[in-house]
Amino acid sequence: MRAKRCVVRQQLWSTRLGVALLLLLWGCLAPVSADEGAADILTPFERSWLLAHPNIRIAGDPHWPPFEMIDEEGNYQGIVADYIQLLEQRLNYRFERTRRENWTATLGAMQTWELDVIAAVAVTPRREGRMLFSEHYLSYPIVMAVRDEMRFIGSLEELDRERVAVVKDYASQDFLLINHPNLNLVFVDTLEEGLLGVSNGDIDVLISNIPSISYLVNHLGVSNIKLTGITPYTYDIAIGVRSDWPILTRILDKGLNTITTEEQEAIYKKWITFSYEEKIDYALVWRITTVAVVVIIIFLYWNRKLSREVAERIRSEEALRKSEERLRAAMKHAEHLAKAADSANKAKSEFLANMSHEIRTPMNAVIGYTELLEGLIHDAKQKSYLDAIKKGSRALLTIINDILDLSKVESGKLRIEYAPLDPHRLLQDVAQIFSARISQKKLDLRIVLDDQLPHSLVLDEVRLRQVIFNLVGNAIKFTHEGYISLSAKASSIPGDDDHIELEIAVEDSGIGIAQDQQARIFNAFEQHEGQSNRQYGGTGLGLAISKKLVEMMNGEIGLKSELGKGSRFEIRLHHVSVSQRKEENKYELRSAKAPRFRPAKILLVDDVETNRKLIKEFFSGTELHITEACDGREALTLARQEKPDLILMDLRMPRMDGYEATRLLKQHPLTAKIPVIALTGSTLADEFVRIDQLGFADALRKPIERALLFNVLTQYLAVVKAKKTKAESPPVRERAKPEAKVKQATEAQVNAMAQQKLASELKQELWTDWEDLKDSGDLQRVQEFASRLSAMAETYAHEGLEEYARSLSTLASQFDLQGLQAQLAAYPQEVEKLMSEAEDGVKNTA
Repeated sequence: MRAKRCVVRQQLWSTRLGVALLLLLWGCLAPVSADEGAADILTPFERSWLLAHPNIRIAGDPHWPPFEMIDEEGNYQGIVADYIQLLEQRLNYRFERTRRENWTATLGAMQTWELDVIAAVAVTPRREGRMLFSEHYLSYPIVMAVRDEMRFIGSLEELDRERVAVVKDYASQDFLLINHPNLNLVFVDTLEEGLLGVSNGDIDVLISNIPSISYLVNHLGVSNIKLTGITPYTYDIAIGVRSDWPILTRILDKGLNTITTEEQEAIYKKWITFSYEEKIDYALVWRITTVAVVVIIIFLYWNRKLSREVAERIRSEEALRKSEERLRAAMKHAEHLAKAADSANKAKSEFLANMSHEIRTPMNAVIGYTELLEGLIHDAKQKSYLDAIKKGSRALLTIINDILDLSKVESGKLRIEYAPLDPHRLLQDVAQIFSARISQKKLDLRIVLDDQLPHSLVLDEVRLRQVIFNLVGNAIKFTHEGYISLSAKASSIPGDDDHIELEIAVEDSGIGIAQDQQARIFNAFEQHEGQSNRQYGGTGLGLAISKKLVEMMNGEIGLKSELGKGSRFEIRLHHVSVSQRKEENKYELRSAKAPRFRPAKILLVDDVETNRKLIKEFFSGTELHITEACDGREALTLARQEKPDLILMDLRMPRMDGYEATRLLKQHPLTAKIPVIALTGSTLADEFVRIDQLGFADALRKPIERALLFNVLTQYLAVVKAKKTKAESPPVRERAKPEAKVKQATEAQVNAMAQQKLASELKQELWTDWEDLKDSGDLQRVQEFASRLSAMAETYAHEGLEEYARSLSTLASQFDLQGLQAQLAAYPQEVEKLMSEAEDGVKNTA
């Protein structure tokens, strides 16, 4: 039937051609006038801005069919070209079209401002800091194309050693390099080169969008290509604008918003729905009209041409129909794959949460019981054993955290949390923490901070600190003599006073890294070839995680090194916001010693017996009565019977977990107001969101610190306030009996002598230790110094000294270096105050 319709169409063409040829001359001589009375969609200011910039240079990708391409006559055409032409009509403005050799050259010209506008560019995190973008006007999924004989590949995770082609500097390159660094990527200059490479067997997989692949398959006549799977990424196409022209983005958005749905569909059908284009040789028609004597010859010629076109059209339409059927099937399969990928992501998140819980739960017991034993054992040799256990546990916990961090980055579950941060303070803190290790290796520590570096930037302190810690730790590890340098500088962005380019560098004079090894050290579980694990240790995760974290913060990490001459790691963060607010103090004082709780009942819910025993030991010697439950069901029963003042609830337990138990507790009127504190081994941010939604009063992450547990409980349980010291006690006003006076005088004299002896020991025995310690930054030695002060305070029953020792220990455990320095500096005043009290006591008893 379709062939018959084409024959009828051929006859109609023959009949009407004579009339068409006679009218064509008049049609060519009658120019169409533009509608000059249309209302201007721009404001007067925007119109004047366009008039002041008459030669805005625009370019695109010359090799990206059907979106952008250059035909044989050098004309710019395609879907994007049609959009730009409509945009020019709406804005009543003509862009100055320029051409670049390829897409990489176009991007490079935009960076150097040799170009003002890119007609079509996909939005990626790397590009957001380098140019501005209009609203998206096109969006297509990114898919995988393979040869017909290849196996089915449902997702990127199924790729192993296959050669995966992406066009150089396309958005798909950014997505794959950041999120799939282990793929065997092959970079091609054009999509046509990549598609032919797949067809010929030189490449296994091509990553691109459906319209481009379909268009090239039809136009190149390639018949052995199929779509096998859809990726989780899309091309969100916008118009790119140089970063100092935000007004132009608003102008372009106004123009794009006037393009109707019908116009968009017409463009789509023109370039994608049909795979052929009929052209009329108007020069030939003109010659025919001027030479009437050859009209019969032209009729015959045209009939023959139409006959050939009928046959070609039948073949093309059949091929197009099959292609559209394949596309519809691919889209349906892609929807199925998307649902499967979403289920896989949920399963991966659940696996991470379970792994974190299962690993941190036994680690909680190891570290907690070690902490308890430290207060019971005094033998030096046994203490050294405990110290080895503690250090090994902390090292193991660090490795676990690194592995979980890497898994969260790769699954997309790690979130960057921005807040105002003082980079001067952060880098000084890092230097202070590592100063002791640097001094032990007799290295020179250099800190270079740019005068132009702002004091408040919007950054993620936790993740940035993690990266810098890793780089400085590696520098110390691999440097045996010379120096360690930590520097930071800011570079301004032209026309943007609210953002800067931030560079942080860690440089050393260590062993250096060979040129052929510099790329592999950023891969997970890989280290410098030939590195001695016995001498240096390590898992090979630190730099891999650091690289991914920096990229998530819109930056990149670079390395300059020469074997035997040291290394320089540079972190470059793009488009960092300058904040007018100062950073918030995130640290609160925590007591290292159990406060004096008033009598209260606590329900402890955990399926692991060792964890319950550990927390019970934390509360030994307090007025708190502990009731135990091994799962959520038992907790519900005991909570209604005992009516505890507080519940400590583990989240992952058999029979009924902590989430469900807490939800039921909050629904029952007898238990709804009891505060429930979650005990979790997970590090996922999603889990803490769920904790807040279910009404938990607070949450503690395993391994649980004793000091932090006490600090949290003081917010929900009553505490007995500390009594005033003897120096603060009010004088006794009633008249005492002679015997009582003698007794009071004797006790006062004994107390005064004890205080005098305590002050003498603080002034002599501990003074030298304090002088060595005050500027060292050695947190371990600070903890030991605080323990000695606490022991002396307990011996002489001096609560003021006990409080001072407690504050030192707490500040050291929190890494609060500013508070710790201030507290250590106050030690001489504490000693002088104690000596003054002792002298006053001696005078009063004389």
